[in-house]
Amino acid sequence: MSGPGQDAAHTNTRPTILVTDDAPEYLMLLGEILSPHYNVRIAGNGASAIELASNAPQPSLILLDVEMPGMDGYETLRRLREQATTRDIPVIFVTGNNDTNDELHGLELGAVDYITKPPRPAILLARGFNLIMNQTLFARMLRNLHVALVLLLVVLSAAGLGMLLEMAAGIGCGPVARPGVEAGGEGVEGSGMSDLYFPFGGISPDHDPDLIHQVK
Repeated sequence: MSGPGQDAAHTNTRPTILVTDDAPEYLMLLGEILSPHYNVRIAGNGASAIELASNAPQPSLILLDVEMPGMDGYETLRRLREQATTRDIPVIFVTGNNDTNDELHGLELGAVDYITKPPRPAILLARGFNLIMNQTLFARMLRNLHVALVLLLVVLSAAGLGMLLEMAAGIGCGPVARPGVEAGGEGVEGSGMSDLYFPFGGISPDHDPDLIHQVK
């Protein structure tokens, strides 16, 4: 049996759904359907919906009535999409209008789905669950991708550092044999030289002074 503290913790971990409708009876109906599974916030008009969606805790989903006085659902959605903090929140239109053109207009504005009034509880819950799960999985995928990219950059940086250290060791820790001259030994016949070139074509201090003078 769970206590008050456990109930509060469970409530804090549940997704939040913002329900927007100018009809109190529909706010009550949608709240009764959703509240056993989600944290529910309600707004009676478009302006309130935008304000609530912009503040924490931000909703994982917005159910938005189309036909509201003043700012209707279409305008509310358009303004939500203009704000960086709310543009990615999925919106489902809830409407009593079955007109195909209206539905198409809403989808073009960025709504992800349409539900007709009165809503069927099973359909509403299923669609809401699917959208929130997809959003959660996508966010998790982005986080995993970010972690993978960071690890890749770390590995590449370490590998690049190792290559630079090897190059530095090769340049600074020993002479480089000139083609035709054995390292640490006498020159190959026909080379005319018995010493080693330092890196970048420098001449060793053991060269004949006359030869050094000629090179200079």
